[in-house]
Amino acid sequence: MNLVRFGFRFVIFVLFFTSQVVRIYAQHIPIHIDLSKKNQGPIISPLLFGHNLEVTRRGFWSGLSAQMVANRKFAAASHSLPSQWKVVGSEGSVRIDTTVAYAGKQSVAIAIPNRHVLGGIMQKQEMIAVKQGDSYVFRIWVKTAEQRGIWINFYDAEGQHLFKKKFMVPVGDWELLTCEFKATSTNINCALSITSKGQGQYWIGAVSLLPLRNFYGMRPDVVELLKRLHPGSLRFPGGCYAEFYSWKEGLLPVDRRAPIYKTGLDFLLRDTDDTDNNEMGTDEFIALCKAVGAEPVITARVSENSPQDAADWVSYCNAGLSSNWGMARIERGFQEPFNVRWWFVGNELYSFGRGLANGIVGVSEQTNIFSHAMKAVDSTIHLVPCTKFGGADLSDEWNKPLLGAVGQYAGAVTAHQYILDTYPLRTPEDYAFMLNAPEVITYPMLGSVRKYLDTAQSTKGRKIGIAFDEWNTRWGLKGNVTMGLYVARMLNMLCREGDKLGLSMACYFMPVNEGAITVNPLNAELDAAGHVFEMFSVHQGNRLLEIAQRDEVDVSASLSSDGQHVYATVVDGLESEQTIDFSFLQNEHTESVVLVKRMIPASLGINETRFSILEEKHLAKAGKFSLVIHPGEILQVSIDLWD
Repeated sequence: MNLVRFGFRFVIFVLFFTSQVVRIYAQHIPIHIDLSKKNQGPIISPLLFGHNLEVTRRGFWSGLSAQMVANRKFAAASHSLPSQWKVVGSEGSVRIDTTVAYAGKQSVAIAIPNRHVLGGIMQKQEMIAVKQGDSYVFRIWVKTAEQRGIWINFYDAEGQHLFKKKFMVPVGDWELLTCEFKATSTNINCALSITSKGQGQYWIGAVSLLPLRNFYGMRPDVVELLKRLHPGSLRFPGGCYAEFYSWKEGLLPVDRRAPIYKTGLDFLLRDTDDTDNNEMGTDEFIALCKAVGAEPVITARVSENSPQDAADWVSYCNAGLSSNWGMARIERGFQEPFNVRWWFVGNELYSFGRGLANGIVGVSEQTNIFSHAMKAVDSTIHLVPCTKFGGADLSDEWNKPLLGAVGQYAGAVTAHQYILDTYPLRTPEDYAFMLNAPEVITYPMLGSVRKYLDTAQSTKGRKIGIAFDEWNTRWGLKGNVTMGLYVARMLNMLCREGDKLGLSMACYFMPVNEGAITVNPLNAELDAAGHVFEMFSVHQGNRLLEIAQRDEVDVSASLSSDGQHVYATVVDGLESEQTIDFSFLQNEHTESVVLVKRMIPASLGINETRFSILEEKHLAKAGKFSLVIHPGEILQVSIDLWD
């Protein structure tokens, strides 16, 4: 541990220990919400409550996507089957064939030596799951060298038949085998097999199994939970994944889209053979944004890509009849432009850039060319170049030449921070440190970025925003109470300081299966951070209110746009019950209804996941009321102002 990090931890530990001593004697904590300047505070931007919707790990497959079949287009690095698939019949009879392709550059070839041998493939895993009474649809693309019968078989975890159907497939081009069935029982860990008998060869190009009820190929239950988060924006397709994504593939029918092949980043798609089924295109993404009320934000690929491709994407999203790509969108049934205002030009190219986007010289040149091409299509869009902010230093050796090249185009710069990457969580002292990190680490970091931008000659005096577009305790973790408390502290800080820092947006990484929504084979639910985002959504678009900040609790407050409601969120990350005495300017003869929502953890353990959600109603007299706050509680109050 270096001296700087030790110093930070020592200061936090002292503050944490001191606060505990003080709290033994401080039975009451006064919080005064100042309404005397209620129309003077800044508006809390909904874009501070954004989320990264990255195709990564279990974010899409076994997450947002309703598709049950893993690696359903057989993307593989060799001629053997991907790990999710198993051979039915003799091992030598099944291989990946790169000379016959349906989606991308491969299919599965099954060679059957004689008429008595069964040959095919199967997959069994927990996400192949059905619920009693629900209907499901198979889609299987096959091609055969001779007419043959092909069986689709569906089994439960014990191998009992749930459904089977035989198709007669003629010789010729690719044939779609599709059928629907209704589940008569509820099962997970089911198995799907595609088999045939009869000497000769046939090919399988793509396999799909979806619930009949889905939203553009997405799970409706997960979409509804995303809506409950009230995301100010959704950033797609990432993140690291963005540098492998080809948006024009997403205009093809979903079964025909080439899969995303090996990325070489073992952390990115580790649950699906380092590949992705390519289920979400631009149209599906925009439909999702509209469904959940989020502003769409897109990351354009720079690595091994052309500026024209990025410009075409802007045109497809934003142009009208005068553009070929605008016409293409209209012909696909979308008359009105998607009006995507925010565009990132690459992602983390300093670590993962390839081709001409490798190294600061190449990145600066390419970002300049890409930015010029994209702005030429739509001069009103806001571009975010791939700056390197978020660590202990400001990475001037990267940011200075980049901003020198593209400062005239930049609407904001990007900053990423995962606190546990720098400060691992191992002890109670680390726990206290992490909960205070939004104020002690993140706020000073963003303040340094603000100062850097305001004094940089390359920005030519332009006010450039900050896109804090990736933040969390760490990527790849499941949600728990610790993460929820950290998220609450961060959102409080963003509410209070976002305008002062000049934040254009902030995007949590990421909501599905990594800290806000937990998806299981047959159900999904909000975890701690998800409930926190739902609680904090009341601040969006409100006017920030001044409030005295206390060390014992963390708090932010806002006034609704109609001036009739005050909202305050309070976070207690410490160890003893306290009474909070709220006060706000109000006529001494009036009474106000106070609605209280409490989120109380079962314990303050590092890996605790259990918590309770409680709702109460109180009465404030003459602008005053008191509440007891529990250890580690996140408390929200809603005050009705009756003038």
